[in-house]
Amino acid sequence: MSLKTAFQTADLTGGGHDAGSRFVEHMRRYSIALFSTLTATWIRMELDPILESKVPFGLFFVSSLLTAWLAGTGPAILAAVLSLLSAAHFIIPPHDSLLLIHASDLVSLWIYLGVTIAAIMIFNQLSVQRRISENSAKENARLNDGLMEADRRKDEFLAMLAHELRNPLTPIQTALDILEDGPKSRQQSHALHTIRRQLGQTIRLVNDLLDASRYVHGKLRVQLAPINLVDAVEMAIEMSSSVIQERGHQFRASLPTTPVMINGDLARMSQSISNLLHNAAKFTPVKGHIRLAVSSENGFASVCVEDDGIGIPQELESDIFELFRQVNSSRSRREGGLGIGLSLVRHIIAAHQGTVEMVSDGLGQGTRFVLRIPCLKQEKSETAPHSKDHTLSGGSDSLATSHKALSKPEFKSSQEAPRRKLSKTSNSTRVASSNRRILIVDDNVDSAEMLKLLLSMEGYDVITANNGIDGIQLAEVNIPDVILLDIGLPGMDGFEVARILRRQPEMNDVRIIAVSGWDGNEYRDLSREVGIDHHVAKPFLPNDLIKLIEAPSSEKSGKAVTLNE
Repeated sequence: MSLKTAFQTADLTGGGHDAGSRFVEHMRRYSIALFSTLTATWIRMELDPILESKVPFGLFFVSSLLTAWLAGTGPAILAAVLSLLSAAHFIIPPHDSLLLIHASDLVSLWIYLGVTIAAIMIFNQLSVQRRISENSAKENARLNDGLMEADRRKDEFLAMLAHELRNPLTPIQTALDILEDGPKSRQQSHALHTIRRQLGQTIRLVNDLLDASRYVHGKLRVQLAPINLVDAVEMAIEMSSSVIQERGHQFRASLPTTPVMINGDLARMSQSISNLLHNAAKFTPVKGHIRLAVSSENGFASVCVEDDGIGIPQELESDIFELFRQVNSSRSRREGGLGIGLSLVRHIIAAHQGTVEMVSDGLGQGTRFVLRIPCLKQEKSETAPHSKDHTLSGGSDSLATSHKALSKPEFKSSQEAPRRKLSKTSNSTRVASSNRRILIVDDNVDSAEMLKLLLSMEGYDVITANNGIDGIQLAEVNIPDVILLDIGLPGMDGFEVARILRRQPEMNDVRIIAVSGWDGNEYRDLSREVGIDHHVAKPFLPNDLIKLIEAPSSEKSGKAVTLNE
């Protein structure tokens, strides 16, 4: 560290000390003025036999500027005054006396003092400008980093948006293709059900985007009126029941039998609670546990939504309610969503004069959200047997209602369902079939099932897997002709799956077609690098995909195609 840096560091740190420390700091700085003047005087006296009365102020001028650089303006002015006295006493005849015989000597001293002080002030102005420039550069760098971060988040959001909107549209497109082909059948009924479910998901995403736009522009409003909070909760349960059932969760809700009146917006309040339930369902492993409880105490109503899901890491707890924030925004994420729901919840509850609290012990430890809203009147918490208990299990068709008290369930980490054991056959022995064997690897169950149904109706032998590991195992046992591979798989993404498969010699002749909502030059280049033959962007026209499957095996161009024109 240089001497200048050392003094400047001491200057910065000394300002925050008490009066005694500031006094010591001032003494240190002004000691520099005294030391530099004494040093210049000693050197000048040593050179006096050589210089005599010539250049009497040169060394003193240098010492004053050096003091200005190291200690600041005040000590530098003191050094200039001390050097003037030293020159008059030791250098200008008669020596050892401040008496000046010649008027020219007096004029020289005043000129020296004026020039030195002017130089010190100019030096000080340059230092101030330099510090301003440095601070400005730091601020510009900070703003630039902020803009780059905002731009990065915008890009991630746009990519995520495209992916999220393409995924629901793909099974809808496939199901519609099925409906247009042949008479009505059980398959068509199933396709209609899929269309309704995926269309509902698309509407939810679009509504969230619209609400996010209103929120950003300050146009999101709530219409407050006396409502029963229990009604809003029951509406939210009904809105979220499909996703809870789809993922096989065990859900229980304890609701008071008497009204819990608040001043609120019924639709917005049910939307907020539904968002919390929807998040709990998405971020809890399959066959997990979700608990909802409503109570009122001390003039406040509380809604608690608790799960045993993936939890929230500590570094994200402070900004989990920010718009477009995600617990996992990587390519392998499977939970979906745009990072809008929690931000809307906070804004809506704040408009009800309430608060939102989030508690999580970290990843894998589950999450608990608590909404607190002022009651219109003092309500006491209902206890058994005056509470009704909703239970919902995955696969059931309706809510079951009882009147027993709800005790908090013991949450255990969800274990992955055991995979069906496969007896691996020799790679050289393939099951004889006149039809092409196709393996579909897609974590979107609806998309995989609809595509399987369509291809099966076309005469293909189709098998499916919903994650990368199962896809690799099925490919090794039943070596397919074509693999339709999704990219955004949980855990191991599609690129890694393709990379592993291409290392096996028996997979050299297998055509791998990426079928994904992730599109763009970056993903197309990655597809080529890992050995994927074609990159198809969702949504696509099924007939065009069939043409690509039926194309000769020699047409393995590695190029990306979009089958959605």
